[in-house]
Amino acid sequence: MMRAGHFTGMRRISQEDVIASVAGGPLRDRSKERLSSADIQIAHLYRVLLKSTRAVADGGLPFGYDKSVAHIVGISGETATGEDWRTLVPQHRPLGKADAA
Repeated sequence: MMRAGHFTGMRRISQEDVIASVAGGPLRDRSKERLSSADIQIAHLYRVLLKSTRAVADGGLPFGYDKSVAHIVGISGETATGEDWRTLVPQHRPLGKADAA
């Protein structure tokens, strides 16, 4: 959208991603979309939300209901070209298959 000259008014790409994630609207045919690698996480979020919705409809709990988020903190920083982003968050541990839904 921004490439075509549109601007949403959001100052950061993370804000733009959140808006796109939660305001995607109804399910629609996306077979002709040209997605980038950044869109993979939005698709993953949709799958988690749909799985959670089905779980609740079946009397279960949504994904992450029993997970603590007390340890999550925001971080801002820069890395040198070629430097792995994980150097900014040495305490980060990747989610296991069971955690990722």
